[in-house]
Amino acid sequence: MKLLVTGAAGFIGSHFVRRMLRADDIEQITVLDALTYAGSRSNLGQAFLDPKLEFVVGDICNAGLDDVRLVDVDVDRTVPHLCQVLIPNRDQVHARLKARGIGVGVHYPPSHLQPAFAQWRRDLPATEQASHEILTLPFRQHLTEADIDQVVTALGQALTEARTTLHAGQSQQ
Repeated sequence: MKLLVTGAAGFIGSHFVRRMLRADDIEQITVLDALTYAGSRSNLGQAFLDPKLEFVVGDICNAGLDDVRLVDVDVDRTVPHLCQVLIPNRDQVHARLKARGIGVGVHYPPSHLQPAFAQWRRDLPATEQASHEILTLPFRQHLTEADIDQVVTALGQALTEARTTLHAGQSQQ
């Protein structure tokens, strides 16, 4: 079996890849990762020594990947885990989506700011900025087209409302 794993240089994806490389029926795993806020080659560690692993720096949405096509999900061979977006005014958008009954989440406070890691505390501005912008959207294999349309529509409305509120606040200053 050949796998394409997107976002596999992140925490969850890298663990999944390392586990799948141990499976007997895996011929090749292609990792596609944009190496943004959560992705790091170091997360894959020794997996780079495995000849079955191919690593590609890229974004699945990038038009430069002409020979990559998204197809209907094979639920027997798919492991959906998160659909995260970065939104500058995340808290306002989060509240608006929750009010519309959309199951969104705010995850991953920066580890280095947690009390357990106090002795290793240092400034990580990109991590801290991303932690204020990450919003997790509903993502599971049984979302219908109508569910997806509802989430996308609500997200668009919440973004527009948050932008309008932000601009109104700036003009009052």
